Amino acid sequence: MGKTTTAVGVGSVLASLRESRVIAVDGNPDRGTLGDRVRRTTDLTVRDLNRSVHEIQRYTRMRAFTSVNDSRLNILASGTATAGHDQYDADSYKVTADLLENYYDLVLTDCGTGLRHSAMSSILELAHQAIIVLEPAVDAALSASSTLDLLQELGHEDLAGGAIVVISGVNSSTRRAVNLDEMVHHFKSRGHGVVQVPFDDHLDAGGIFEWDALHAATQEAYMEVGALLVRRLTEG
Repeated sequence: MGKTTTAVGVGSVLASLRESRVIAVDGNPDRGTLGDRVRRTTDLTVRDLNRSVHEIQRYTRMRAFTSVNDSRLNILASGTATAGHDQYDADSYKVTADLLENYYDLVLTDCGTGLRHSAMSSILELAHQAIIVLEPAVDAALSASSTLDLLQELGHEDLAGGAIVVISGVNSSTRRAVNLDEMVHHFKSRGHGVVQVPFDDHLDAGGIFEWDALHAATQEAYMEVGALLVRRLTEG
């Protein structure tokens, strides 16, 4: 129930409720798992898209590279680079982003974990909003705080200061083991919107993401994140 699941959950909310095209793209420089969250209708990946960028002149051609879930969220999967070839770096992401901007109203990027990776420099440069996802654990909270500090150090003060924090996988056991109120207060004191997503059997099982299989409380949490995201983007 981490960042990839959150990207699909929030993207599904926005795609189903907005009269606009929404896509989630796997920006992981290695093989990410975003494509595993949807019933794939194509084996093409973001690397294939970049190689074909000059051939894409209309949305119907663009759609050949994506799969769509039941909420109308388009998903662009990542691929695996061969050694020394086809690396997904800063320039690669810019090519992807420039193309997607022509056909989609909102792009959600599921990032890798390394902020200093080449691709992340372009992702952060082009991003309007950051969502930080963490488990309800002390070490995860410390790591998330360090990530926000690093964003500032890298010159992305706006992203760090306005980040939305999602605490994912909250249940009665974690509430007893961790002082969630203190954790929430910590991030809110830094100016962040904070949303708690409850533990959900469907998400814990992994695999295909199906909105209708989620508990009502999980759906409500993702809708809260989506509303907060739209509000931040509109105000920004």
